[in-house]
Amino acid sequence: MCTVSILRNNDGFVLTANRDELRLRDECGLKQHTDGMTASVYPVDAQAKGTWVGVNNYGLAEFNCLNDIRLWLTQSFQPALYSAFVLLVMDGHEVYRYRWDGEKLSEELIEFSQYFLESSSSVDLHETLAYRQSLFHDWHRNGGDMESILAFHLRCDEDNTSR
Repeated sequence: MCTVSILRNNDGFVLTANRDELRLRDECGLKQHTDGMTASVYPVDAQAKGTWVGVNNYGLAEFNCLNDIRLWLTQSFQPALYSAFVLLVMDGHEVYRYRWDGEKLSEELIEFSQYFLESSSSVDLHETLAYRQSLFHDWHRNGGDMESILAFHLRCDEDNTSR
């Protein structure tokens, strides 16, 4: 399970993300990739070899603008090569959610004024998502300061390792 939060503020936004895996699951560290004028950086999971967040010098992984990535995802990308996933794409103003369920790729514009949370889980999906949403809403109701968002993402529930 991975959790991403996007918080709008006066300077733009704050993006935080975590890989809600067992703390013992290894990472390969940060990878850097340069393609022409685009430089990107992203962490890599040692077991699955995938990533859960990435950014480039334009604010998007591997693409120069939101329209380029939307065009690629809807016309050139071959999702059937991958397991089910949720991909958030943002440019600081708009956020799109792409959901591949193993059969169909859907696109949705996410509209929010202050904050947004996306979480995925392969264990007790609905229960886990509801739980993470309630924690996030509690955080926001209690002031939602930027420093405590890190505690939210680093929270480990010893009684339920799937959350």
